[in-house]
Amino acid sequence: MREYSSISTYDKSDNLVGYVEFSDEFEQPKCFYNVQANVLSRVHVNEYRQTEESVFESVNSVIQFDDNIMLTPLQIDGEVRMEIIKSGDTFTSYNSPGISDRFDTYLEFGTTSTNVEGFKIKSNLIDDCLNKL
Repeated sequence: MREYSSISTYDKSDNLVGYVEFSDEFEQPKCFYNVQANVLSRVHVNEYRQTEESVFESVNSVIQFDDNIMLTPLQIDGEVRMEIIKSGDTFTSYNSPGISDRFDTYLEFGTTSTNVEGFKIKSNLIDDCLNKL
């Protein structure tokens, strides 16, 4: 049986739009990225050492950009880091897209409460929801 430490997915234009990296210690994703047009969904599992025990925290983010985006992997000291660039660009013409909305939540493993970092809701979305009631 063959084991993989990461899985990448590409769209029809050969843009990297999905990436999952698995932890060596656990059978769960270490990080996850999914791009749909101008929206990035990502999950990171962070490890913090507190005394003799490690604490694991999941950071979930949904980020909306001004332009359509794609992922570009960078490998630094054996670790993969995903850069977000405008769709169709290459890393040599690095153009960082602007962020229009962002929502982050933090969940410490072994707890039931989630901390929200911050979020912004566009007023037209509130109006749309109210009109549907």
